[in-house]
Amino acid sequence: MMNHKFIKSKEEYYLCVKNIKRFYKEIGMSYGDETLSFFVTANFISKKQIKDLQLKTEQLTKIIDKVVNLHLEQNKFSEQFNLPKKELEIINIDRGFKKINVFNRYDLFVYKDRFKVIEINPESPSGMGRTHFIDQIFLKQKPFQKEKIVSLPDTREFLLNGFLSVYKEWGGKKNKPVIAIVDLKGVKTISDQIYIQEYFETKGHKTIICDPRELKFNKGLFYNKTKINIVYKRFITTDYLDKPSYFKGLIQALEEKKVCMINPFASRIIDDKSLLTKLQAGVFDEILTLKEKKLVKEIIPWSMEINNNSIKSYKGGEKAILEYILKNKNNLVLKPSIAYGGVGVFIGENTAEKEWEKAARRSLREKKWIIQEYLEIPTIEVPIIKKGKIIYEEKYINLCPFVINKKVAGFVTRISSSKIINTTQGGGMIPTFIE
Repeated sequence: MMNHKFIKSKEEYYLCVKNIKRFYKEIGMSYGDETLSFFVTANFISKKQIKDLQLKTEQLTKIIDKVVNLHLEQNKFSEQFNLPKKELEIINIDRGFKKINVFNRYDLFVYKDRFKVIEINPESPSGMGRTHFIDQIFLKQKPFQKEKIVSLPDTREFLLNGFLSVYKEWGGKKNKPVIAIVDLKGVKTISDQIYIQEYFETKGHKTIICDPRELKFNKGLFYNKTKINIVYKRFITTDYLDKPSYFKGLIQALEEKKVCMINPFASRIIDDKSLLTKLQAGVFDEILTLKEKKLVKEIIPWSMEINNNSIKSYKGGEKAILEYILKNKNNLVLKPSIAYGGVGVFIGENTAEKEWEKAARRSLREKKWIIQEYLEIPTIEVPIIKKGKIIYEEKYINLCPFVINKKVAGFVTRISSSKIINTTQGGGMIPTFIE
C-alpha cells in the first residue's frame, strides 16, 4: 500500500479534523451514539493492484458459489457442512434464485505485489452506505485535492443493481420494487442503513428500515399497509436462531415465495470462517480447475479447522493439536469460526501464555474454531500532533472490498493501533483511492 504525507503542518491537520468532524456530524456518520472514528490520511492502491484485486476476488467469489451450490443442489460435501437442524431448515427454504453470494465483503491484507484473504463477510457486511461519503468528505479537504486521485463509483449503485438483477431472476415483475432493510432495533450500524435507504429512494424505490417484528404476512409481506417486494437482510442468522418468533411473518413470506430476500439464509454457509480453511486444505479440489486451486493456495493463508473430523484425522489427535498450538503460539491466530467485530480473536504473539493456553483448550472443547497462520500486518503512516509538531506514526491497516454480483464495488478501509483491526474495537475508517 502506498503512503502519502499530504498533511504538512499542524494548521492543516487541525483544519482537516475540524472539517471532517463537522461533515460527519451533519450527515450522522456514526457507530451507535458515537461519531465514527477517522484519521487524517488516505490509503492508495495502484491501478495494477486494483486490477489484480478485482480479478482474484471475483474468481474466488465464483469458486465459493460453485462449492456451495453443489452442496445445496446435490448434497455434495455433506460431511463438510454438518449444520444443525434449525439452520438446515431455513437454509433449505427455496430462495427462488441461484445466487447465494449476491454481495459480500472480503477482509484483506494487501502487500506490494500480493494480498491475502483473512475473512469473508456475506451475511450482513456494514459500510456499503458509508464508503461514498467518506471518499467525498476527504476529497473536499484541501490537502487531498490532487488531480491524480480517483475514487470508485458509489457502492450503493452496485448494490441496487444487484438487488434488481436478483429480483428479476426470482420472478419479480414490479418496475420499482419496494425494499425493506430489515434488522433488529438498536443496532449501531443504523447510519449506514439510512444512507442506503436515501440512495434507493432517489432512484424511485420506496425503502423502509424496520425491525422483523414489524413485518406481517397476509398473502404477501407487509409493513403496515405497504407491501414489500425485496428484503435486504441486515440481521444475521444468529438473530433468527436466538429469537425465531420475531421473524414469523418474514419466514412465512419466504416459504410461500411472496418476497425476495437478499442475501438468503444460505449465505450463512459462506460466513463460517471454516469455509476458507476447507478451501485452503484442498477439501473441494475435486471440483476445482488447476487455475482455481492455484488461486486458492495463493490468496488464502494456511489454516486449520478445529472440529471432530480434524481432531480424528490429525496424527496424535487432540493432544497433538494442543501441543502444536502451544508450541507455535507466536506464529498463529486463533478465532471462532463464526463471530463478528473481532470478538474472540487471539493473536499469539500479543497474548499471554496462560490466556493463549486457555483459548486453545476452549477451542478444542467447543470445536468451532480455526487456527490461522499469523501474517505480517501492513501498516500506514498517519499524521498526529506531538509536542506541537506534525509527525507520522505507523498504524495497522486492512482493506475490505465489497464484491457485488461478482464485481468489486468499493472498499471499507480500517486502521488501528491494535493488530485486531475493527471499528468496534477502537479502529477508524479512511478512504481508499486509486492512483
